[in-house]
Amino acid sequence: MFGTDGIRGCAKILDKEGYKLGRALEGAETVLVIGDNRPSHERLVSALVHGLTDAKVNVIYGGVLPTPAACECVDYFAADYAVVVTASHNPPQDNGYKLIGKGGAKVERTILDEIEKRMSTVSLPDRFGAPLPPVTKEVARVYLDRVTPESVPQGEYVFDCANGSTYPIVKRVFGGGRYINHGEGKKINVLSGATHPETVEAARQAGEWGFSFDGDGDRLIAVSPLGRVMDGDAILYALAVAYHRRGKLAKDIVVGTVMSNGGLDLALAKEGIHLVRTEVGDHHVAAKMKEEGAILGAEPSGHVLLNAPSDGIKTALALAALSELTDVDTLLEGYEPLPQVHRTVPLAVGIDKIQKRADLWRGYLGGTGRIVLRASGTEQVYRVMVECKDPHLAAEIADGVALGKQN
Repeated sequence: MFGTDGIRGCAKILDKEGYKLGRALEGAETVLVIGDNRPSHERLVSALVHGLTDAKVNVIYGGVLPTPAACECVDYFAADYAVVVTASHNPPQDNGYKLIGKGGAKVERTILDEIEKRMSTVSLPDRFGAPLPPVTKEVARVYLDRVTPESVPQGEYVFDCANGSTYPIVKRVFGGGRYINHGEGKKINVLSGATHPETVEAARQAGEWGFSFDGDGDRLIAVSPLGRVMDGDAILYALAVAYHRRGKLAKDIVVGTVMSNGGLDLALAKEGIHLVRTEVGDHHVAAKMKEEGAILGAEPSGHVLLNAPSDGIKTALALAALSELTDVDTLLEGYEPLPQVHRTVPLAVGIDKIQKRADLWRGYLGGTGRIVLRASGTEQVYRVMVECKDPHLAAEIADGVALGKQN
């Protein structure tokens, strides 16, 4: 039920899961609810609120806001949980429920397992839905206050808001700049935002920063003033090296995942920085950061953790501030990613078959590259990543693992 980042799927069939989740949170005193601006927002919030109301839980409804607002506000409102109705970077027809605990962190797996058990015993009503509570505007105000620095970095910016929930807040924070793909939830993530950085890349002019958020605002992919696309690995490199050179990188350690580029290890090591890897998922990155005492972590997908839960606006601010101190493009010359090729495989193919193919190709690669297989936590697919110095070989191996092709 709960994948890498909550419950997610086709919005048409999620009403009952929302109701069950609300009922399963019985015993909580207060739950904060926000969400992105998908067409299914009101219907799925209504189902969740119905369940919470039947469970005698007090609901604070913050309306349409980025996911990081829940992380920032859950403690402020003394809520036991925050639930974000979103499918993050998924297309408009999907939706889901992210569960945030006290302290703004994703809820631990053991607690999620218990909630799943409770959900499985919930009896469904004949109809779903309850009137939405009035929007508590203080939620947006508190988040805006916490995300806005005393001095906003000045520069030339283009923001791709992925037609999601980030636009009203980022516009208030940065003020100036150009904004594209904002306001239409029915087009959320469609050829826009963090999963399509080529859109802001094409929209920006020479010398401008391009910032691409995903639909719920917890990811950022950037384009530097000279036009270099910066995924989470490149952002992590730039911030880590800058902090390290100023003596502000705790323990000279940063955290990535098994999907982080091998070139990142090499580049950071040259600067005297150690990359610690963990499982995919920003909650795993956060846990490993806490364990290692690190203040920086990231996923290639654009989750960047600045000693706090991932927040696309905060990441954009950090890069903008860094740009005032140094030439980021010059800084990035020290990082050369290794070629990576990604493929997806339907779950029906079966992990055993894919694993056998991968083992054969690993023997061929020897120690000159990596093959990573994992089940997606957000879609019904297996993900295949192949990394090696030769991009053509990486593509051949990726097709061999995913499709059984052999050249």
